[in-house]
Amino acid sequence: MQTQPKLTIYALGPVQVFGGDRLLTDWTYVDSEELFFYLLRHTRKRKRPASQAALSLADLHGRTREQIGLDLWPDATTKQLNDRLKARLYDLRRVLGQGEWVIFEDGLYKFNATLDYWFDVEQFEEQVARGKSTNAEPAAIIAGLQQAATLYRGDYLEGLRQRRRRADAQFSEGDGSGREWLVVEQENLQRVYRETLHTLGDVLIRAGSFGPAAEAYRLAATKDDYDDEAHQGVTYALALQGKRSQALEHFRRLVKRRPDTPPGPEIVALAERLKRGEELAPRVMPVAAAAVAGTRPPDHSPRAPFQVPTDRLGFVGRALELTNLRAALTQSEGPRRYCLAGMGGIGKTSLAVHLAHLLRDQFADGVLWAHVSTSEPLAILDSWARALQCDFSGLPDLESRAAALRAVLADKQVLIILDDIWDAARGRALLVGGTRAMLLMTTRDLEIAEVLEAQIIALPVLAAEESRQLLTRIAGQARVAAEPEAAADICQLLGHLPLALDIAAHRLASRPRWSLSELAERLRVQHRVLSELKIGDQEVRASFAISWEALEAPLRRVFALLGVFGGRAFTPDAFGAVAEMEARAALDQSDALVALSLLSLDRAEHYRQHPLLADFAREQLEQAEAAEARMTHYYLRYATEQRQNYLALEQEWDNLAAGLSVAHGQKMWRELIDYGDVLTNAWFARGQFTYARQAYPLVCAAARELEEQDAYIAAMLNWGRACIEQGDYAEAKERLLHGLQTSREVNDQHGMANAQLYLGRVALELSDHDAGPPLLAECLRLFEQLGIPAGLADTLILQARIQYRHYNYAEVERLAKLALDILRTSEKYQRAIE
Repeated sequence: MQTQPKLTIYALGPVQVFGGDRLLTDWTYVDSEELFFYLLRHTRKRKRPASQAALSLADLHGRTREQIGLDLWPDATTKQLNDRLKARLYDLRRVLGQGEWVIFEDGLYKFNATLDYWFDVEQFEEQVARGKSTNAEPAAIIAGLQQAATLYRGDYLEGLRQRRRRADAQFSEGDGSGREWLVVEQENLQRVYRETLHTLGDVLIRAGSFGPAAEAYRLAATKDDYDDEAHQGVTYALALQGKRSQALEHFRRLVKRRPDTPPGPEIVALAERLKRGEELAPRVMPVAAAAVAGTRPPDHSPRAPFQVPTDRLGFVGRALELTNLRAALTQSEGPRRYCLAGMGGIGKTSLAVHLAHLLRDQFADGVLWAHVSTSEPLAILDSWARALQCDFSGLPDLESRAAALRAVLADKQVLIILDDIWDAARGRALLVGGTRAMLLMTTRDLEIAEVLEAQIIALPVLAAEESRQLLTRIAGQARVAAEPEAAADICQLLGHLPLALDIAAHRLASRPRWSLSELAERLRVQHRVLSELKIGDQEVRASFAISWEALEAPLRRVFALLGVFGGRAFTPDAFGAVAEMEARAALDQSDALVALSLLSLDRAEHYRQHPLLADFAREQLEQAEAAEARMTHYYLRYATEQRQNYLALEQEWDNLAAGLSVAHGQKMWRELIDYGDVLTNAWFARGQFTYARQAYPLVCAAARELEEQDAYIAAMLNWGRACIEQGDYAEAKERLLHGLQTSREVNDQHGMANAQLYLGRVALELSDHDAGPPLLAECLRLFEQLGIPAGLADTLILQARIQYRHYNYAEVERLAKLALDILRTSEKYQRAIE
């Protein structure tokens, strides 16, 4: 039995590093993880004599301290580089655990490639090299290229690159633009991937496998829409399948999508040939397509069972997943078990059904299907046995029947699909395939996939274009084209969830008088979204309820409390405050829900729940007001603690706005005023004027309720300031005049001075030269009387701006110098009293 590598490293697509079977995630610093991959890629193996038996440390290239500094921290001083490298290396060794994975030898830092590890990038490059071998058989060439395409799950370290940018911004260590090494690696691997798909498409066409060739070229075109050779390959392969209308439609869509860069002359000429009905004669290798794919010729006899449900007409989307899974499930080497994982309604079963229909001819001995959550394993095995013309009814128990069926399938080329697994023991009882069988599972529980040793393919929600295509296929092209903005709103409101979109589109199709705008408005009504998502026997709420009912009581409470966040990103600390538990316990519970596809990792230290799942969670929440109050108090404490840390506040704008809204709804007047007080500087410093304009009316209302005139006047004037910043001078003037009047009524001279200062700015912006000077003259008098140097300086600067408009440059200089002298004197005075 092959031993598992000590380190299993995935860098193409979602970044994952496994130590044995444990996912390593507890990096203290983002750039510790980056340093790991940097050394991994820059530790090259030197060529050794064939007589040398084993790889030694001397055979490894590495990087000097200075090279690491230039590539990872180009702006760091020598001391900063030494301190940072020391801390990151310590963190890296702590995370990786046992084994000297990073070594320092002869002045070089190296990844210790002499130890046992598996790295998907190296495997990808090896398979590409295998596919380029001129001496290999066609089947081996295609197998290598298909395996390479399967390994490329996404761009190199893309997730890490995004986390790196956020960390750079948060800790003021640059903008990440110095990571040329990462950009170069990513672009090189992208180029190799596109070239691989082109080569694969060409070889498949020559072998007569036109369908897989079209998919390979389509994937290349998806990666680069301006790749005319890829689009030409798609068009050509579709035409060779006899799908001329689809080929021409692909060309027409390309022309429409790229009005700025029309297709090249070769693809235009090909389209013209198709329009004229000319025959296309491909060059075909003297190898049967089945042999090229590494499979036995398909057997269409009645003895090859096909138990898959009916495929959905006009399946759309999932092009990347389909291409990768088709390649994976038809390969002769590599993993034999795969698992589609994701939340309810994400489309796991639909994708499995469609894939099974596409691959029917690739599995000579049939395709076996089981809906595991609703059928007993004994009944499933009996159904499979009968489909294979066997009768095991005389065998007494589950183990005996599984053993008998395992013997039957020992040398058969079958695809076994286990849909909706909720229990690992049930799934294990159905692992009866032999060495030539492929297994595809679907589940919401990632731990089940791990236990059953399956390669996990996590399904995301649909891309925006795929969502629109799904809506169009069911509701009709004309209706969607007539209301493109409403269609985009519907897709956004439903979070691009396939089941929700399918139901919404069928509701439109069954209600021809409804407009898309009307449906979008109905979906915008909070707490009614899930009620709208039901048609026939399909209901989004019912799909979510299955996951809910499978949870144990403690996790049910945790899941329900997530509804407080309404689909916004949140940290374990915030969730711990809402759930009244320690942050570590909150983190553990959150990770448990991630494993069940009821929550997802959003960004560094943040989780996020799909908005429709959040609506369902809120429906289950008891004492929602108390939970929301705890959320409001948490974010008020957070804002108070971080009031000078604008970067930290920026990560929580939506949650802070939600806290304000809850405080208003629950009449938490004091908290509302405190929110406005601690966030005002951040709103204006970071240009968050929309948030400010939404908040100040609520703060004004709270101040009225508490009869606090100072807070009311300050909020009203800040409301006017925010309107000025957004160019809404009419409302700004209205708010400022009201603030001025209120200040006069209570003889608040500071409020009067500020109101007139801001009104002076409005007059300047509106070129009202008559109104500005008297307002600012009164400001000067009041600020001087109050002894506020900053107010005096602001007023003088505004007067200077007015003089600048009149080309009185000497007066501009005088006023500006006077303002500067006041500020300097004020600073000396402040230092003296301190």
